[in-house]
Amino acid sequence: VTVTYKNAEYTGDSIQPKLADIDVKLGDVDVKSQFQITGYGENINAGKDAGSLVLAPVKDNKNFTSGTTKNATFDIAQATLTGTIKVYNANGIEQKDLRLKWDKTEFTYDGTEKTFAKVVFTPSVTGNKKVTSDDYEIQYVNNTTGAGGAKVIVVAKGNYKAAGTATDLSTGKEVEIKNVAASKDFT
Repeated sequence: VTVTYKNAEYTGDSIQPKLADIDVKLGDVDVKSQFQITGYGENINAGKDAGSLVLAPVKDNKNFTSGTTKNATFDIAQATLTGTIKVYNANGIEQKDLRLKWDKTEFTYDGTEKTFAKVVFTPSVTGNKKVTSDDYEIQYVNNTTGAGGAKVIVVAKGNYKAAGTATDLSTGKEVEIKNVAASKDFT
């Protein structure tokens, strides 16, 4: 018996599909009507086979032995993460438009990495999804030479994915960074 549930996406809460929402098949034959769900796993985090449930044959079932159970797993897809980045200088002043001379931290090339005193990422997700610091990473791109444009980026990970990309030229070789949820340019 195989169980398929295709609609699971990370929510931050335990995902407990109803019998009507899953496919239960023996080969190509639909046998869902012969089973009931009797339990669930934790089913919180995204990942392949991260969700689980327990099926048992309904009472007086003629095709499956009563009292046996079937443990089944299903994938929980990563949710989409977006958001905004704010950066601050050493005096705690937010640097809003880093392309304007009057509102930017003056970074002068000296061969060292340039970073802001503080970077704050404010996530924007649909629904009641929980975002923790384990779900993203703040990184700098091209912040030594500025080649290709320097950026501070947020890379989604764990329970989240993102559609954006960034190109890192800081090592002299072009590397594409995937899963970029937010990006802020600086000079």
